Amino acid sequence: MAAEETKDFSQARVMAFRFLKIRERSVKELRDKLALKAVSSEVIERTIAYLAEKKFLNDEQFARNWIRYRQARPFGPQRIKMELRQKGISEEIIVQQMQLAFENQGQEDAVFDLASRRAKRYANDDPIKRKKKVFDFLSRRGFGLEIIKKAVKDI
Repeated sequence: MAAEETKDFSQARVMAFRFLKIRERSVKELRDKLALKAVSSEVIERTIAYLAEKKFLNDEQFARNWIRYRQARPFGPQRIKMELRQKGISEEIIVQQMQLAFENQGQEDAVFDLASRRAKRYANDDPIKRKKKVFDFLSRRGFGLEIIKKAVKDI
């Protein structure tokens, strides 16, 4: 029985490394991926503990990298928080990493640039419709109401 458990653990590790090779993942994402492959919960937990111990799996690092990646797109804080919650990141880690990521970075330039580029797409539309389309776009990107209002006003 111990040899079979070792074999299962070894196979689960190989699967986990394949998933992590594609992209970095949160603990929840990896747990869900392994469960879909019919890996037992004991082996999943053992695999996750092993990967965390070896520093291949770290939710704080994942959140930091995810925030950086999404800011470059650019996406706003509300959208990024929602995505992190969906990926199973704890609220404590989300708050901590969001504070670090957004404390020195002003969003205004990115939002104004994004709004003006999007408004050019609707240059032939009625000005009110153009503002609504840009407003809706920025809202879906997860930016706050106040910053969207300022950006849309200047269009």
